Amino acid sequence: MAILLFLGTSILAFVVWTAFSIFRNYQVARRIGLPIVISPVSTLNPFWILLWRGFPAILSLKHLPFGLGTWARCTSMGWAFQDKHKLHDEIGPLFTLVTPAANEVTVADPEAAHAVLARRKDYIKPAVMYEQLNVFGRNLNT
Repeated sequence: MAILLFLGTSILAFVVWTAFSIFRNYQVARRIGLPIVISPVSTLNPFWILLWRGFPAILSLKHLPFGLGTWARCTSMGWAFQDKHKLHDEIGPLFTLVTPAANEVTVADPEAAHAVLARRKDYIKPAVMYEQLNVFGRNLNT
């Protein structure tokens, strides 16, 4: 009985933390002013990276009405290559993906991409994205 109580409490705590994190990140994303896609999982979540292909039902969420399954289209690794430009045709050239971990701005406009890449000190990527490159040396991303 204690194990069930512990599991139930843990699951409830995880759901509440996820909802609170999404709400907090949503508030930040609203100030950006771009269209918003809300996802219950982060694209860089290690468990999601390993498990998303194992759940075919998640892939069928892409077809839900009213855009409810949009998050399932853009949270898998390499989604932009599979989806091509369809999501940007529907939402626009720029949008914000709100996840529990962070907000991710996706850019498909060449002028906006050039502005972001030209001002890399203003648009800093999280250090966790560069950790894999440390195999080649600490100064590879500078």
